[in-house]
Amino acid sequence: MLYEAVLLRKTFRRVFIMSIQSTRTKIVAGALAFSLLTGGAATVLPVQSAYAATLNTPFTDVAAGHWAEKHIAKLALQGIVNGYNTVNGTSEFRPANSVTQEEAVVMAIRFAGLQSEVKESETVEFPESFQVSKYFKPFVKLALSKGILEESEEYAIAAGNEGKGWGTLPATREWITKLLVRAIGEESTAKAMNTTQSAFKDDAQIASTYRGYVNAAVSLGLVKGVTADKFDPKAPVNRMSLAALFSRAEAIFPVAYEGQHNGVITKLKSDSVTIYSEGKELTYTIGANTLFYRSDSDKAITAADLKAFTNVTLIEKLGGALYIESTSDKVQLETITAKLDRVNESGKFLYVWINDEPVKIYYDSEVAISDTAGKTLSLTDLKRDSELQITMDTFREQRLAVKLVAPSESGTKTITGLFYNVNNNLITYLDKDNKPVSKFMTSKVTITIDGLAAPSLDDLFEQADQLELTLNEKDQVTAIKVVNRKVETLSNMEIDSYSEEKKVLFVFDASGKKASVIYLTDKTKIDYYGEELTLKEANDFFSEGRKINIVKSGETVISIEFIFSYEGTIKKVDIAKSEMTMLENGIEVTLPLASDVVVDILGKSNSELTDLKAGDKVTATLDPTQTIISKIQVQQSHPYTITAVNTNLGKVTVKHANGTTLEIYLSSIDIVDSEGTKLTVDKLAVGTVLNINYIGKSIESIVAI
Repeated sequence: MLYEAVLLRKTFRRVFIMSIQSTRTKIVAGALAFSLLTGGAATVLPVQSAYAATLNTPFTDVAAGHWAEKHIAKLALQGIVNGYNTVNGTSEFRPANSVTQEEAVVMAIRFAGLQSEVKESETVEFPESFQVSKYFKPFVKLALSKGILEESEEYAIAAGNEGKGWGTLPATREWITKLLVRAIGEESTAKAMNTTQSAFKDDAQIASTYRGYVNAAVSLGLVKGVTADKFDPKAPVNRMSLAALFSRAEAIFPVAYEGQHNGVITKLKSDSVTIYSEGKELTYTIGANTLFYRSDSDKAITAADLKAFTNVTLIEKLGGALYIESTSDKVQLETITAKLDRVNESGKFLYVWINDEPVKIYYDSEVAISDTAGKTLSLTDLKRDSELQITMDTFREQRLAVKLVAPSESGTKTITGLFYNVNNNLITYLDKDNKPVSKFMTSKVTITIDGLAAPSLDDLFEQADQLELTLNEKDQVTAIKVVNRKVETLSNMEIDSYSEEKKVLFVFDASGKKASVIYLTDKTKIDYYGEELTLKEANDFFSEGRKINIVKSGETVISIEFIFSYEGTIKKVDIAKSEMTMLENGIEVTLPLASDVVVDILGKSNSELTDLKAGDKVTATLDPTQTIISKIQVQQSHPYTITAVNTNLGKVTVKHANGTTLEIYLSSIDIVDSEGTKLTVDKLAVGTVLNINYIGKSIESIVAI
């Protein structure tokens, strides 16, 4: 939704008293804003003292629709950024103000969870040529010792600056990019991409010492160019750009804040939202001052764009939801068919038969009950031995049924036809004689499409989907089922050309011998580096040589994904030819290796190509040109046994058979059971075996077995 003039004014006219306390690397609770981002005087308040700031928002100089509006608003609500108070009582963000290098270092230290290691009372001395303001010296010293800054490089910058202070230099886009990439521990990614030319036309202006970091930051989705083809590396970073950088980094580098909750929407009303988070349901009011966004876009959305039973991040204050961010479109529901045995209304559960076994299904007072014709039913209307369609959530430990659909007793029939269009409450299909026939739909129509968890009318493809329509006694459509949807995936296709006018892609398969003509529509979902683009936004990327995966049904293209990595099994590593052959979904792919390709294997500190062998399951990351493998990560799975559980910290300690121990924080990664249900720390016991799946040295997922 637009950043309206009423945005958070009531909430932010309060005094926030927050203290900074680092808890551990990657997790910062109650993060404190400093003058770099809060405005006020040039000096930074000592971290150990309480910090109180009166926030008057909205920021009058951040116009509705501003490109960084999402990031500024989010960080303001998290307590990281504030505005400059004006004499007339309003607040300005001053988004174009530049940031100095020493200010940026303080933010990086705090963001990385290293605040507790800063010795602010310590006397720190640097060479005379390396000038840093007194308050910032302990932060810079720690950044140098932690490798967030490189001493030789920063000293060289200071020496070549003709006596100007290093700390007060404006932080440039390339410099801040390197700082951020090193702060979040992605230096290996940067090194792997150091010799690769970036996709920007001003690549030659990027210093060689920064090129890998710029490539890494772009590939991780942390930074974008000032335009589609210009990075402007020497330009100073301003407040709005830095807000966007740290906001985007949260997706890779988890940060926890007071009042912030991650959960699943269970109820969505016009004035409230309920989420299931950490084992309980939480309800918050929503209103004109609530912001709505998606994690994969900077554009505001509305409450109507949220979907029930999907994941969100919510920031609240005093029972009101101030910011809701949709983090996934995956609906956390599953539908099964089972024969009803009996209903226990006092216990709020029912027994059904599945594979000749009695299964208890719980429900609550919110469960929706209807028949296949859409008629609302009560529990007493359910008949023993009837076949029920039961829709249950997949995120609670004790799963709940949210919808029960019973067979319609009489007056219904089914018809078939080719979908033509929908106009308001009227659906039109083509009959067997190819003649259009229109039917009215009821207010609640059940839609079923194989492969989609919660389909809507928007997911139907005109003159492509063969429909089975269920009609009630009034000849109204109560249910729509697509019966011919056959999804086909075309992997590793190479673009030959694209006609923007006709929306047609010409592609070749991996062999280069088989050509295909692909017809796109405005409904086609397009994924580029994890960001969903509209067809118009993707036009510039449909260039010759680009590699894509295509998912289609018949002639209808459902989605296109630009390929920046492959997952599969190694068939051969040819060191002499500097290339690797792997099997991905049964398709053989051979790609050249970068001269400085990074090999990442769990248990090996300096892995090389010779450590790879045929049969290894790997993830191969490509450079921005999609032509060279820049990083190879071996996938492994190892069992660990829980030896200790700390419910206060949300942490479990595990041990491998070889004696290796790990500490796992559930706030950093989910632990699920064999059915994919997320487990809370209080549900884990000493002796439980966890199967930990690695990609390289990074944990990808954990399953309790």
